[in-house]
Amino acid sequence: MAQTVSGDQCRETERLEEPRVPGGLLPGVGVMVVTNIKARQTAAEMMEQELQRIEEPKPAFFIWQTGAVDAIKGVDPEELRETGDQGSAMLQTDGVDVVLMSIQYSPRSAAEIR
Repeated sequence: MAQTVSGDQCRETERLEEPRVPGGLLPGVGVMVVTNIKARQTAAEMMEQELQRIEEPKPAFFIWQTGAVDAIKGVDPEELRETGDQGSAMLQTDGVDVVLMSIQYSPRSAAEIR
């Protein structure tokens, strides 16, 4: 099982000996967690630059948190929805389960929203 998280300037891979999930451990299941964080990218930029380059090993599960930069840059909410739909469909076509997370609130980001 692999998990990729997109979102601020670091890329790291961590192997977990005993993966923890709600309800306990998954004995004998290897889990690879990969974070791919890019600062100040809109959802469209993430989809164009990052999601299309996901290669082996393909993640089984992808958590995509986006929207704060889109709000700051004044991206139309409908455009953000369409980008999320397109990116999710692209990943799902490759057999990847996708969870879209809403934007992370911070007072600093809120002050920058147009």
